[in-house]
Amino acid sequence: MIPRRVVRYFVILALLLFPPLSAFASSGRTLAQVNMRAGPGRSFHVITVLPARTSVGILQCTRDRRWCNVSARRHRGWVDARYLSRMPSRKRPRG
Repeated sequence: MIPRRVVRYFVILALLLFPPLSAFASSGRTLAQVNMRAGPGRSFHVITVLPARTSVGILQCTRDRRWCNVSARRHRGWVDARYLSRMPSRKRPRG
């Protein structure tokens, strides 16, 4: 039988080495012209305006999924999630 402290060690190691799936960026596109803001809310100042159909990298979203932190056109900021469409991930062919 494996000692508990060894199991605990490997669990902690796995948690440190493998970030949650939400930490990985996904691709998306703006559905309409949208303000990119300095923070997740309308009270934050506008960094830039993204035109409709702009490709973005979606880095993370708030827990309620109302705002997403995105990167686009050499800028990084927050966009209202209602104006984003996630792009399906491309699966690599096997073989």
